[in-house]
This record gives sequence, C-alpha cells and structure tokens, in this order.
Amino acid sequence: MARATNNAPVRSNGRQSKSAVSKVGRELTRISELIEKSGEKAAHAQGKLNAKWLSGVAHGSRHAMIRTFFDSGVLIAGAKGIPAERTKALAMLRDPGRQFLTSPFLHLEVVPKAVFNKNRLEERFYEIYFRNAEWFHDSSAIVELARKECAKSGLNAMDGLHVAAAHLLRADEFVTTEKPTKSIYRSTPVKIVYLFG
Repeated sequence: MARATNNAPVRSNGRQSKSAVSKVGRELTRISELIEKSGEKAAHAQGKLNAKWLSGVAHGSRHAMIRTFFDSGVLIAGAKGIPAERTKALAMLRDPGRQFLTSPFLHLEVVPKAVFNKNRLEERFYEIYFRNAEWFHDSSAIVELARKECAKSGLNAMDGLHVAAAHLLRADEFVTTEKPTKSIYRSTPVKIVYLFG
C-alpha cells in the first residue's frame, strides 16, 4: 500500500507503464463498444469478458505521466455516452501518458447505480477503471478540504469532494464534462480541464 504525503492511505496497483495504461484504455474502449453495439443482454450472452490481461500489466516509471482525476461525467460518457462524447472520453482514457486517480466518492457516484440497474458491462467498465487507478482513501481529509473549497469557490458538494481528492492525490489535471460556466472553474487547487474543449 502506497502512502500519500499526509500519511493518508492510498491504494494503488503500482506505477503503470505507458503500455499498461494503453492496454487498460483499449479494454475500456472494447467494453464501451459492446455496450453500444450489442446492448446489455446481447453482450452478456456472448459470455464473460476476458480480464486475464489485468494479470499481465507491467509496472514501470511514472515519468511524464499526467496524473489525471476524471469526474463521473467523463466515466459515464466513456461507458455509454452519445458517440461524440464517448469518442472524446475514450481518447483521454486510452492516453498512455495518463495515471488515473480516484476516491471512494467517485466510485460511489457511478458504480452502485450500474449495479442496481444490472448493467453488467457498464459495471465492468468502471471496475477496470477503478482497479487501475490510484486511490486516496482518507475521507476525513477529503471532506475537510472540500468544505473549505466549497465555501471559497461556491462548488456543489460532490464537485468539492472530487476537487479535494484530486488535490490530495497531487493531480496535474481534473477532467470534467461540466461546462466552463460552472462554479468548478473557480476552483484553484487543481487545473480544471473541460473534456469537450
């Protein structure tokens, strides 16, 4: 288990090489295409998805990796967005130069609904993303920083939690589907990037 600088636990599958990140991106793209082309039931009927590639992920240096926290809109767009949105999201998710970052709040925002709706492929898409992301688990630290950032910048609660987690993970970028007119762009702890910009 890796450690953040404030001694908060961070779960990580290790430092991924660019080829490993690219492999994850290809698998996310494959699942997204199955969701679009086959529909949930037809794709599920084709059999279980092959996840053996995860066991072969090589770990290497993070030099020049862009530490990226994606908001839920980016993950949802990548999994099941309209074609133009999905293409943009998957392009970022396939970028071998990105290290994925996450928190329990992001997981809570997307996974339970996919589980409830029995969207197995969508759930699998998120599972692959979260399995290959670096986590920040200290919820108290996230909430404390989010409270301050929401009061300072006028963010809504969930955006505040995500920005706080991104900052605590030392993200280079926070990628969002929120339009540039939204309050999240007033936030300064991390660089905010509009997915469709």
